[in-house]
Amino acid sequence: MVILGSTGSIGRQALDVIAHHSGLTVVGLSCGRNGRVLLEQALAFGVPHVALADEEQRRSAPRSIRKGGVRRAGGRRPPGARSRGPTWC
Repeated sequence: MVILGSTGSIGRQALDVIAHHSGLTVVGLSCGRNGRVLLEQALAFGVPHVALADEEQRRSAPRSIRKGGVRRAGGRRPPGARSRGPTWC
């Protein structure tokens, strides 16, 4: 399942439903501007792919990526990043 707008109210409700139904798997999340919450959601649900629309947030993302172990799209990891975590697009 892919949740578009996962940091908004409907996206958060969808993730709450998924959290209570073990048969559902999230493979992708996206949001407009809230990169911090997007990263938290991706790590909490073990999501392999995330996308962030806001260009400025994407530019500042490498700091968050290093802290969260998120890989960059294309399979290259920033220095010091763990091998597990979502791909940041």
